[in-house]
Amino acid sequence: MPTAVNELSVRESCVEAGGSVVSVHFPSDSDTLEGKGAAVLFVHGYNNSRSAAKGSFEGFVAGLESASGRGSLPWPVFGVQWPGDEPNAAISAASYPLKIKVAQRAAEKIFEHLTGIFGPGGAPIVLHVVAHSLGCRLTLELLDKLARGTPGANVIISSVTLMAAAVPVGKVETDGRLRRGVDSADRVCVLHSTGDAVLHWAFPLGQTAGGDGFFPTAIGRFGGPTGMWMRATSMSAEGNLYGHSSYWQGAESASTAAGFMGVAVANTIPLSLTPSHALPTANTMAMRTVSERRLPR
Repeated sequence: MPTAVNELSVRESCVEAGGSVVSVHFPSDSDTLEGKGAAVLFVHGYNNSRSAAKGSFEGFVAGLESASGRGSLPWPVFGVQWPGDEPNAAISAASYPLKIKVAQRAAEKIFEHLTGIFGPGGAPIVLHVVAHSLGCRLTLELLDKLARGTPGANVIISSVTLMAAAVPVGKVETDGRLRRGVDSADRVCVLHSTGDAVLHWAFPLGQTAGGDGFFPTAIGRFGGPTGMWMRATSMSAEGNLYGHSSYWQGAESASTAAGFMGVAVANTIPLSLTPSHALPTANTMAMRTVSERRLPR
């Protein structure tokens, strides 16, 4: 049975786009994190409506299942919904500078929720996080809060996969404000691309306009800081570098994320790459005539 995508939301209830950050809630048709031994969180980026984010999450689950060759994933999946957009499309596209603080507030609300829940028998909940774009900023803000050791945060971050991370490199360097959170996670993987025009052109302008740096470089562009991550992979498909919106739908990103989370990835070899080998000619035995001999009586 295909893996269902549950919803962990800090959007206002029944709001498709925009709105304020609210406390964590789960729709009536969704499971909750309480009592889970392990779970996967997907975090969407800036300028995603609720339905658009849900579609991205469902597509990525299908990619993970395809990469692993299994009908369902070993853990429940929760798509994090947060108001990183606006109802008006034109305003939403230009609202990035305002959404940095929204991502920070969303991280605070999710942190508050995590401090009050437990795994089976009061054990910690083990989380795998896959985030995209400004959702990576939300994720790193959350890790920073968890790393401060606030009592009650019964969560272990087993793996984090950052895709096209819209986070300044300086935030996670040795003296960066978010470095502690990165170091607290067991494993962090960065999927990046120099073909990402959004991170190349729009990100430095948006960060500067939002008062969060001066034309900084995004982690998701070159995968920096060099040597910091357990894994940093430049993403491409059929020789074409990934664009900013390639990650949720990309088979390559799904396969990389699955392997990093610890899901066994099926090894497949395209038929076009399978060498053909002709069978050797069958060995034949030479025949010769043997004269008849009679035994003496």
